[in-house]
Amino acid sequence: MSNKSKTLSIAEKRYQELIEKHKADLEQRRWVKDQSLRISKVIQNAEQVDELAENILKLIISVVDGCCAIFYFFEKWSENEEPFLRQMASYAAPQEDSSFKLGEGFIGQCAQDKTPHHIKKLPPKYLELKSGTGKASAASLFLMPIIHENNLKGVLEIASFHGFTPEHIEFITQTTPSIAGKVNIIESRNMVNELLLKSHKDAQDMKKRNEELLEVKQKLEQKNTQVQEASRYKSEFLANMSHELRTPLNSLLLLSKKLSQNVNQNLNTQEVEYASVISNSGEDLLTLINDILDLSKIEAGKMTVTPPPISLTNISSNMERLFTEMAEKKKLDFDIHINAENLPEIIQTDSLRVEQILRNFLSNAFKFTSKGSISLNIRSL
Repeated sequence: MSNKSKTLSIAEKRYQELIEKHKADLEQRRWVKDQSLRISKVIQNAEQVDELAENILKLIISVVDGCCAIFYFFEKWSENEEPFLRQMASYAAPQEDSSFKLGEGFIGQCAQDKTPHHIKKLPPKYLELKSGTGKASAASLFLMPIIHENNLKGVLEIASFHGFTPEHIEFITQTTPSIAGKVNIIESRNMVNELLLKSHKDAQDMKKRNEELLEVKQKLEQKNTQVQEASRYKSEFLANMSHELRTPLNSLLLLSKKLSQNVNQNLNTQEVEYASVISNSGEDLLTLINDILDLSKIEAGKMTVTPPPISLTNISSNMERLFTEMAEKKKLDFDIHINAENLPEIIQTDSLRVEQILRNFLSNAFKFTSKGSISLNIRSL
């Protein structure tokens, strides 16, 4: 055979090989596409991540002729807690639920690197699977990170008795982006639902608080109405009592004043003194009644103080006239001392209020003293 013929024969053989390879590539792509369509339907129908994980594992195992598979979900609860990979679903897995931190074991390292790990030959008894008729060890292991826009969502762990073909690896590689996208959609939807539930709960709480505030407001308004009603009754009562209080007191003042004047000169000095005490006390009582009946002063919480110039001697004399008879009746000594040193004869104050205070003090003193003496000392501080 000539060199030219040999060259043509080699070229034809090479061309035939290229055609066969091209056919194999087309067949592989068609197979991967068909399997991807199958898993797309599973992905679309899933409502939650755990449901998605279980259905995906079943389909992947059947497609790649695997013997065992686990879906690890990437948990990241808060900024202060370390994230980890939690086993969410499994297919024929012999071990119990497990979890891995980033960089821990094959699973954690695959997640941290965000790249596939293909362990083509596992050590004997690395992963033993049993059935009712026997047991066998997995030969190969493939780990695939589930990544969405460079964010880790989980890791797929798939084992096989026979190993994984390039078609299997291509199928898993092309499938995981769709899985990651679906996981992200479910997470986003769950987050929105949680926010909606929280918003609804906050709205319910706000409504409850508003109802409570409205109830409190209504109670306050009711209480205010009651207070206003009571105030009206009080005003009416005091207005009605005003005439009843003043009429007999005015008569008492008129008679005591006439007696103190002793026009007929038929009273002795002591009797005239007693009449003067009755007249002065009545005047003070009338002033107090006028203040009490003055509702505007009471509701304002204050009473007008009029500070005219008064004599301390007059104050002591008034106290002496009021309480001397009481002291004699209870057989008590009653003395009033004015320390004139550094003490002015005239002071600027409201004599009515001062004498009212002194009367209250001295009345209590006489009330709770059974023997001995009572003294009123007026001095400068």
